[in-house]
Amino acid sequence: MRRMLLLVALSACTRGEDPDTVDWLIEARDAGDPLASGLGFDEADPTVTFFAAQHVVPGLYFGQSPPSEIALLLWDHLQGDNISDEGICPALRADGATLVYTTGCRSAEGYNFSGTVEETEWEEEGQRWQRWAFDLVVDSDIEGASFRRIGLLGEIWYASANEELGLLGHTQTNLRIETEGYWTQKLHGENLELAWSELALTGIWETQEDPDGERHVFNGLADLGSFGGYEFSSEGLLDQPAKCVGEPKGSMELGEARLLFEGPGRCDKCAEATIDGDTTLACPSLEYLE
Repeated sequence: MRRMLLLVALSACTRGEDPDTVDWLIEARDAGDPLASGLGFDEADPTVTFFAAQHVVPGLYFGQSPPSEIALLLWDHLQGDNISDEGICPALRADGATLVYTTGCRSAEGYNFSGTVEETEWEEEGQRWQRWAFDLVVDSDIEGASFRRIGLLGEIWYASANEELGLLGHTQTNLRIETEGYWTQKLHGENLELAWSELALTGIWETQEDPDGERHVFNGLADLGSFGGYEFSSEGLLDQPAKCVGEPKGSMELGEARLLFEGPGRCDKCAEATIDGDTTLACPSLEYLE
């Protein structure tokens, strides 16, 4: 049975085995009911399965914390000079340790902002934390717009490195992302446009110190637009960037598939995908992400 280890902390509804089977260094936060369903993905195509893995596996494509990298990529884009009016649309104010972005405005560049974004930093029992809370929609009707619509809903919790715990970073997300027109203007963006039309990521990603490198432990639920949703988990992928860039060492479960990364043993940026007893090679593709 595949492990769905974080749902005890995220909602009253549980699926899978005991969450204590993973040795988390930081306890999960209450981020509400999962925004991802984890249902409907078809693992039959190894290229599409690898594309799905790139959205959740640290280091494959979207940095060491894929869900926060994706959300903050969009948030940074929305704050660009060609989209927003700094300090005005959205308006910015400080509320103690929290920066609050409020909207209900149209920027001079022709983008309509609605909703709020909050960024908070604090220290708790010797641990540094950051939290982003999104309830934001931005759209535009202008000719040549950078995108037609971007929606961000949910939360990111980030605990920074803690030498005492052996922690290099801990991210918990419960996010729903909807984009329209963001990828269509980019080369080879067709499948990303489909995936990010309704992208949801609910899970925990933790990077722990390891004598041989960095150990990534993660699990959760993902919805990848029209590609469907899947559960994912790994009790440890070892990242050894000095020996192999872009491919960790270890295995994970993604939906009904098991992916085995051989790291320095092969270092081809691919994984062996085993589905229903059959094993094939799953690799990145320019048609998807490379």
